[in-house]
Amino acid sequence: MTSAVLSFQRLLIIKTPPNLENWKRDRRNSMVMIILKLQEMRKKSRLTQKELSEKSGISISYIRDLEQKGAKRISTEIFDKLCKTLSCNVSDLLEFIDDS
Repeated sequence: MTSAVLSFQRLLIIKTPPNLENWKRDRRNSMVMIILKLQEMRKKSRLTQKELSEKSGISISYIRDLEQKGAKRISTEIFDKLCKTLSCNVSDLLEFIDDS
């Protein structure tokens, strides 16, 4: 399997900001945002970060970073492992937020 990296201009994959409503109202912020819902999907599957790490083969430190800090790029290989382990689609892990 070839590992491609998802990289977009004006796109940021991050965890849900603490106050999403204020972010949406702030017109000075023209960034398109995609929220990574990894923690939400992991909890729905009733897995700890350690269990997800063991089942997916992704390091626990990377899973922690994704949940706490997000990422600007995530490889398709990582999405594939997460989706197989969590029995979901990529669309279940991502949420698009447009500031307009």
